[in-house]
Amino acid sequence: IDVDNGSELVSLNVMTWNILADALATDELVTLGGDSENVAWNGNRDVKIGKILTESFINHDMSIVATHENDHPQWLLEEIRKSVPSVDMCILSQGNNDDLPTKYERCYVRRLSHAIVMLDEENDSICPVQCNGETPGCSSKAAKTSSCLRQHYQASNNWFKSADVTTRRALCQKGITCTTNAQEEIATTGNDDINGDDLYIPSAAGTVIYFDTSKVNMLHHQSEHDCVDFKTKVSGVPFTIFAAHLKSGVNLKAEKRRCKQLHKLLSHAHTSLNPIVLMDANSCLQYQQDLQKSMLSVKEDDTKLHEWTTDVIKKYSFVNLVPNEGNECLKLRQYGTDQTEKAGQFMFDTIDKILVRVAPSSSTSVDNNTNSFSSNFLQILSTDTYPSEYYDDYVKLRNTPYLRDALKQMGSDQYWGTDLTPFLLNMKETFATHIKHVCDKESIENNVALEHDISDLISHLFPNSIPSDHPPVGATVVLEHSKLKDTSLVNVENNTPIKAENDRCISKDTTTPMSQKKPSVSSDVIGDGSFEALMKERAKLRKEKDEHSIAELRVSLTNTERSLSREIKRRIESQSYIEKLCEEKVAAMEERLHLVMDNHVKGIQDRLEQLDVKVNDLNIRLEEEKATIPADIAKRSKDIKDMLQSFIDEFSVERKDRLNREGRIMKQLTDHAELLSTQWNEERRSREESVSILTEKLDENDRNRSEADANFSSLVEREVEKLREEIDKESKERTIEDDEIVEALNRYTEHLQNSLSVISTVGN
Repeated sequence: IDVDNGSELVSLNVMTWNILADALATDELVTLGGDSENVAWNGNRDVKIGKILTESFINHDMSIVATHENDHPQWLLEEIRKSVPSVDMCILSQGNNDDLPTKYERCYVRRLSHAIVMLDEENDSICPVQCNGETPGCSSKAAKTSSCLRQHYQASNNWFKSADVTTRRALCQKGITCTTNAQEEIATTGNDDINGDDLYIPSAAGTVIYFDTSKVNMLHHQSEHDCVDFKTKVSGVPFTIFAAHLKSGVNLKAEKRRCKQLHKLLSHAHTSLNPIVLMDANSCLQYQQDLQKSMLSVKEDDTKLHEWTTDVIKKYSFVNLVPNEGNECLKLRQYGTDQTEKAGQFMFDTIDKILVRVAPSSSTSVDNNTNSFSSNFLQILSTDTYPSEYYDDYVKLRNTPYLRDALKQMGSDQYWGTDLTPFLLNMKETFATHIKHVCDKESIENNVALEHDISDLISHLFPNSIPSDHPPVGATVVLEHSKLKDTSLVNVENNTPIKAENDRCISKDTTTPMSQKKPSVSSDVIGDGSFEALMKERAKLRKEKDEHSIAELRVSLTNTERSLSREIKRRIESQSYIEKLCEEKVAAMEERLHLVMDNHVKGIQDRLEQLDVKVNDLNIRLEEEKATIPADIAKRSKDIKDMLQSFIDEFSVERKDRLNREGRIMKQLTDHAELLSTQWNEERRSREESVSILTEKLDENDRNRSEADANFSSLVEREVEKLREEIDKESKERTIEDDEIVEALNRYTEHLQNSLSVISTVGN
């Protein structure tokens, strides 16, 4: 963009993000689901962070991305390069092995030792150092002594450096090692030009800059100032990136230390060309207001001549591009944290800053609104980090002391850990109870009402919706590059002023200064030739600049070809490794599938064998019933037949006896007519009594026979019904047999009825 004063304005997008170091994340923050879901690097946080960084280069056209608390720089670089191969990185701050916190070492040792076990499952007790089971990663998995832990930490680093390339590459690609050093980078990228002794041991303040080499060129890393000099690829505009992570803490001592750090950083940035400061300031206006309130009770001598970070920023003519609203860190520390003074502390503050310098005479401006000619804030995430309607309630929680005290007291009473889910159900009532208790205790009125349920507000704490306790913040920064006159520029190599181009164009050893030339009449008409000389000089400079640009393009093309060759080589190696890994995974999956199928088939066979046993038992029982039931039927039929035959025999005897008696009666009637008339009534009575008795006997026999028939029929029907349900064939046979029995009974009954008819006829 050319402006009237002869300057060229070039814009580029930058971003800063504290991605939350593993050592500072474990057992620290309150989440929904615990560390395994939201904090563990290999849970899914690694993929989420890699995705956001990659999308920043693709969707937001980032040129520079500064990451703080980055303990996986190489793994993240490879993750970004999968989609944006032109991205490279520069590590600014390197931790000191002697100053690393014990918790960070423990986290690193546990992860690396677990990775070693996973790579060698046959020896699950592998340990790079003998420590009698007192070191994390050993069988006891307990750190009992600090010296043992430090010994194991150093031995683990030495083991990693001495491991073969395949092992190191496997560890790096999985992102399960906390160390990034030259050996790891060689194993991952295949670049053998890296110094093998350049060991990088990250600390909690590890800062890494990722930059897109297709947009910017890295010129120089000023390690003493933690800054990097760049220039834009097309226009060649130089600029300097400062990345910093200031001291944390909401107290006056921490604020003084932050101011001291800022003085050192901004004093150098102020003299640099197009400085851009990307930092986690760990300070904000709210911090300053809280400290100013707390200083009311401090002695006057302790507060004299004190300055704040905002004062330091204004002093060096810098301005922050990140708005306060919408970019807050929203988190709450659990009560098992090692930082006990921060336990239960609710945080809702914007502490990430992007600073640019604004000179009074500069043509550039800073505006957080959309403006093509000014630096402005750039929204990184496609969605809000928390619902916008919750903002007022979060501000109330942040600025109302008794609400913070009630929240802290509730967390202390319930001893909140990493997983807040079990406490959400009754949180509203519990929070109201604690508010009343705090207000009664301090004799204050509860005049601040939250519009939303406290459980809903707490549910959106970081790192739930995003994989860090900080949101990523970005900005579009406008750089100024003077083309005609810029006497304020400073050489980034030796901090010496750069001479203006006008001086080089006009000042020559053989040329008389224009102010000493004697004016002539012709010069008034056609000029003194200075314009032509200026145009020739500008044309010459433009030609030299074009030739320089062509040379740079050639060098860039050569570097690109080399990078392409290395990338092709790396991709081939990566493809072969992926193919090998896929074959191993497929083989393992086939083995597990075969094992599952074998177990399933074995279970089916066992069930079939049990079914065969049950069927055999049923067949045996059926055979037994088949032999028993016909015999029982035959026996019962024989008994009935014998009983009927006996009755027939008795009936025949009785019939003969009756005939004999009738003969004798007829003879007596003939011979004794007189006697018959006198004895007839008596005989008649006697006969009637006999007939009555006989009839009763016949009725009784008939009833017994009917009951026996009914019982027998009922028994037969039940047995037939059971047999019919068990087997159809047997049921049919029984049906036939039952029909035969019924037919026989009918015949027997018919004979009986015929006999009775005869008896009745005779009796009559």
